Amino acid sequence: MNVFYDVRFLQNPYWEKGLRFMTGTDKEVQDFIFKDEESQEFLENLKKSLKFNFDNWGKSEDYVVGIACTGGQHRSVSVVEKLYDYFKDDYQIKKTHRDLGKAERHRTNKLLENPNYVPKVVAFGGGSGLSHFLKGLKQFPLDITAIVTVSDDGGSTGTLRNLFEMPAPGDIRRVMLSMSRKQELFEELFNFRFSKKLNNDLKGHTIGNMVLAALNEMNNKDFVKAVDDLSELLDIQGRVIPVSKDMVRLGCEYTDGTKVYGEKDIPNQYKRIKHLFYQDNFRVNRKAIQAVLEADVVIFAPGSLYTSLIANLLFKEMINAIHQTYAKKVFIGNLMTQTETTGYTLEDHIQVVEEIIGNDAIDMVICNNNFNIDPKILKKYTSDGQELVRSIGDNIKYKHICDDFISISDDQHIRHNARKLGYKIFSYAFELLTSE
Repeated sequence: MNVFYDVRFLQNPYWEKGLRFMTGTDKEVQDFIFKDEESQEFLENLKKSLKFNFDNWGKSEDYVVGIACTGGQHRSVSVVEKLYDYFKDDYQIKKTHRDLGKAERHRTNKLLENPNYVPKVVAFGGGSGLSHFLKGLKQFPLDITAIVTVSDDGGSTGTLRNLFEMPAPGDIRRVMLSMSRKQELFEELFNFRFSKKLNNDLKGHTIGNMVLAALNEMNNKDFVKAVDDLSELLDIQGRVIPVSKDMVRLGCEYTDGTKVYGEKDIPNQYKRIKHLFYQDNFRVNRKAIQAVLEADVVIFAPGSLYTSLIANLLFKEMINAIHQTYAKKVFIGNLMTQTETTGYTLEDHIQVVEEIIGNDAIDMVICNNNFNIDPKILKKYTSDGQELVRSIGDNIKYKHICDDFISISDDQHIRHNARKLGYKIFSYAFELLTSE
């Protein structure tokens, strides 16, 4: 005989700080769920009902009790644990928690079911940091999705954004070019910027931004469709998804209580940031949510910590998706601090992200451990208050891969070795799929 009970009416520990990343096997979770009289009464009545059934029906046939809930990690597990402890001494009981450890089985089954399966990697970011990283990642057999912020309101991007009432095109343009299979053909053209010496409306605009603005108009202001059309033209390897379809406007509150609105002004206040927010309640792009839910690895890519990375995470639906996905979460540390992160260590960067997505939500950290940089190259950074982001090596509390990821560009800028970084992600993704 099979019976099933839905326990979604019980209080959900998922929304309780400190309990989200525990399970129903933990006493703290059980105490939270059964702290009120209603839940205790339910449990006692369930015990009485099952005891009656065991004594009358369980003698002649197997008796299966299913406890159902939303995620199968907290409430249902707690109920099963309570029932097992109550009945184990008097009956021959076997307990199974179907969804605990489900993520690992889910990843492994994908490869067992399809030997040609390609890992799905989702990367959050924007601007030059994400685009440079993707140039290395696309060299490996991965199914790549880039989720890109659209809040930039400076320069050509800001002008077109206001003129056409569209999400910011600049970061999207950079990321699409980095993922294009025709990069050499299009990069110089799409990044071409009309001279600021011109005294007309073309002054300062890039061709790529204007093409995206034109496609947005041609698609009746459907920015996501415009991005898809340009992706097809550029023949990109993977997908680029704007985090929102709306004209989002970023705001910032600093630790001294002052506020500023507009992404372009946020890094220029030379103050410590307390938190970011959107000025209005903007909608997250559902395609971005679906990509996170289907991912095997979610990457918090290098770049501007606040305006490129955190700006992607300021949606409740996105945070929920990050917690619901079976994907492992990987944080890639920046090489240099920026104006708004002066003095930040590697752990400071991680803490900013975990303040948004939850403590201990990151599964892997990839960081640089080469700090032996030519002083002449460093000087151009230190004169602007920037410095190398220091990691603490083997003392870091996270599972980590620390290596020399420094690459000096032709124009003497400090960059990640994108190919080496891409290989680490590729290896990690396949390790997840082949581990038992």
